[in-house]
Amino acid sequence: MGPSEEHLRGTPLGSGQYRISVLHLILSDNGLPRLRAKLIHGIRHLVGMSLGGILGTAPSAAMVALLGWAIFHPPINAIWPAVISVFALTLASLYAMGMALSSLYLAYGREADSVNEALHEPVSLLSGVYFPSTGGFSPFPLAVQAGASLIPLTLGMDALRRTLFFGQGFGEIYLDLELLALAIMGIALLFASSKALKFLENKGRRTGTIAVRQK
Repeated sequence: MGPSEEHLRGTPLGSGQYRISVLHLILSDNGLPRLRAKLIHGIRHLVGMSLGGILGTAPSAAMVALLGWAIFHPPINAIWPAVISVFALTLASLYAMGMALSSLYLAYGREADSVNEALHEPVSLLSGVYFPSTGGFSPFPLAVQAGASLIPLTLGMDALRRTLFFGQGFGEIYLDLELLALAIMGIALLFASSKALKFLENKGRRTGTIAVRQK
């Protein structure tokens, strides 16, 4: 038997102390000078940094999930193949978005970090970390829901709720559409990140604003 709508109306898939910040996951542990040097060498370095970030955050994420299930006993009704697929596509899309936005650090330096901090809470609110931000349970009007759906995390959180709590799997039209949208977002953002970094690299070489230390 699946969980009641009243129970899931207030079921968050995040917390105030464990939230996703895409730019910080990719950038915070490396330092801006080192980041600048890596960015101009191409997208492969960002992919490596992203994979390192995934491995670094995986143990803490698993611990939070296990403690949450042990303490709060949420009514899990999961279709695990769908859950794993949703999680993987969401993570890939988020890191692709992080790689695309990392070009801001190359263009604006540490000023981009202020933008990241300013957008952190609004993105968390709109993307469904605290409560459902799309669908019938959302308190937002349809226009805001449509705008929020442009954030990969929004679709990922909604799809995770569907697969974890409502027992929805492959073949459900709305879930399949969300998976397709996440895959398209991931590919498009990865392509955009490559183009943006290449553009800024060429611009920096022309204007002399990029300095590379030779080994």
